[in-house]
Order: sequence, then structure tokens, then C-alpha cells
Amino acid sequence: MSETPIQETHVASVPAKATSADPGPTWEDLRERVLAALDEDPVNTALLARHLDHRDTSLTDASERILATLTGMTPGTGESRRLLEEALTVRERWRRERGRPVPLRLALLDLLLAENRRRPDPWLMELRLSTAPSTGRVADPTQGVTSQSALTGALQAELRRAQRFGHECALVRLGLDDWTDLVWRVGSATAERYLGESAMAIKNEIRDVDWAARTPGNDMILFLAGTGRFGALLVANRVADKLARLALPGAPAGQETRASIGLAAFPTDARFGWELMAAARNAMFRARANGGACISDQSAPSVRRLQKVAPESVRIVVRALDPEAEGAPPASHRDGILFTSPVPYDVGSLVELECIEVAGKGCTVLTGRVVRLEERHDGEGYDVGVACHLLPGQTSLIHGRAARQSD
Repeated sequence: MSETPIQETHVASVPAKATSADPGPTWEDLRERVLAALDEDPVNTALLARHLDHRDTSLTDASERILATLTGMTPGTGESRRLLEEALTVRERWRRERGRPVPLRLALLDLLLAENRRRPDPWLMELRLSTAPSTGRVADPTQGVTSQSALTGALQAELRRAQRFGHECALVRLGLDDWTDLVWRVGSATAERYLGESAMAIKNEIRDVDWAARTPGNDMILFLAGTGRFGALLVANRVADKLARLALPGAPAGQETRASIGLAAFPTDARFGWELMAAARNAMFRARANGGACISDQSAPSVRRLQKVAPESVRIVVRALDPEAEGAPPASHRDGILFTSPVPYDVGSLVELECIEVAGKGCTVLTGRVVRLEERHDGEGYDVGVACHLLPGQTSLIHGRAARQSD
């Protein structure tokens, strides 16, 4: 990826009339080649792709439209085709010789300047420079890409701040599962606009103290300040739900946007910016390997054995107790139960659970502390994990097997 931006340049010239009746390459063919070249230049891609389909419609020739978009110059149909073809060839040669991508607009400007020195009637070229997006800071994901070095630097600064004040923080990485198919189906310009809409939806789900950015690989990074693992999971669920409501361009009606989401927490999973970035990236790949459209946590598997309660067989009545009550059990039990509740009980709170068998007479009372809280993917309540001591008979009851065993 090109890390050094070029300045946006507009060239004013004296228009020339078309000299060739050859229909030449089609608009879609040229558009695909140009967008493929721009994909290797993330600083200019977002800017140029937004304008590529919205230039002067009076220019019917594809080459003229593309040249006008890239340089602001319209030298005529024949000249436009020749210059664009030569620029694409020169850029590819430079890429092989220099071992790194070269912006297409830079190749065009170099070609135009060399051409102007040889012309008997030189073009009047008026260059106007404007500030390009900086690669040294975090860019707005709806407008452009942030370089890897800028992401790592910004993340490291946040981690130093969190360490100084003893705060938690988390990093969420999101990748669209159908991105490659989307680009193939609707083209890079439309896919770029859709990615901007997705970025806006994601930004609306975070606070002002958080930030979001887009990586050169078109993934989304969310940094959540002062947020632990459970808070990051809640944010990830809200983001996934919001993205599912966006209409996917060119897809059948009803098809939802699928995203693989990975998260990592500081200081549990990593202590440095690059390490936290790698942990969230690995978690995202794990979610994609599991079939996509899911959330993966980078943390090590929990040592607790939380057993899922069968909701159709066992009803649970929850009573909140005084957490400082004498003889209250600690949260160090390795066993426990996991059940669904409409109430988001605070992690660490002391609760009494009355487990009543629906199709039988079995009943047991458990006392423990809440050690896990996650919002359900369907949005209907929360998964609450309670650490408590379970006897063999109680284990059978919470799985709805007590009545069958008594028979």
C-alpha cells in the first residue's frame, strides 16, 4: 500500500475535438481497470471513487470522463484514450521496477508534463494543489483509510493513557464477510459508498471518547475507552444488529449484511498497541473460520463450567441479595449455571436462584454471584452466568432430567 499521499491536482487545458471515430474500450472496461489501479493507493481511492461516476455527463467517451476525473483535463477523445492507456502501462512498469504501488494520477501527471515539452502547441496547464488526507493520524472511516502505522501509533497512545490512569479498554475489529463478492457484483465505487454507510452506522453506536477507523484492508477498527470485555461484547452485538438492517447493494431482497467481529481487551489480552491489534485481528479471523456473521473473543477459554439451563423445562426465579451479607459465597466457584433473563444483573452481584421444574415437582435453591453478562444476539434479554456450587441432583434438575430420572 502507498503510505505517502500525493497532492490533489487539477489541470486546466484547452479542449480539443475528437479525431477518431473508433468506439474504443467501453466505460465499464476502463472503469474497472482504473479502480483496480486505485485500489493500491488507499489515500486517493476514497476521494476519486466518489467522483468517478459523477463527472460531466456531456463527456460521452469513457476515457475522457476518466481523464477529467483524475486530472481535470479534457484534451479530446483520441488524446484521452492514448494518454490513459500509456499512463496505465507506465504505472505498471514503475510498480514492477520500484517494488511498490505508484498512484495512477502521479503516472498521468508525469506523462502529461513530458508530453507538453515535446508538443509544438503546448497545453496551457494550470496546477492547483490542495491538502491531501494525512496518513499520520486517524482518518474518518466514512471518508478515507488510515495507514497501519497511524493506527498503531494512535492505539499505543490510548494504551499509555489507560495504563497511567488504571483504566480498561478494548479493541473491536470488524470485517464484512461478503466484501469481495460485493466488489465483483456492483463495482468498487458502489462498494466504497456502501462501506461509507456501514462506517457511519458503526460510528453512531460509539461514544465521543471512542473512535473508529478503516484499515487498508477495508476492515473497521473500533477503540472503546474505559470499556471492559463485557462492554465491548455489548457494543459488538449492537453494531452487528445495525449492519444487518442495511440494504446490501445488488443482493436479493432480505439478504442481510454479514460481518465477522473479533475483540480483544487491555490489559488482559495484550499490553502493547501492535499486540492488541493482532489479538483483535486473530479473533476476527476465528469468527470468520466459524462460518462468519458471529463474534469471537480473543481471551482464553474460561475456567468456569457454566451449564446452560433448559428454559422449556426449568423456570428460574431470581432474588437479589445484599452482596455484603454475612456468609455470602465468593465468586471463585468453578461451577455454575447460565440462563436467560430480561434483567441485566450487575456482574459481581449476589443472587438467589429458585429453580422450579416445569413438568414435575423438582425444585432447588442456589445462591451465587453473577460472573457473566452478555446481550443475546436476537436482542431478547441477556445471558446471565452465576457461579455457584452444584450437587449432582441439582445438575440433573437444571437440565430438566429430574422428572425423567424419578420415573
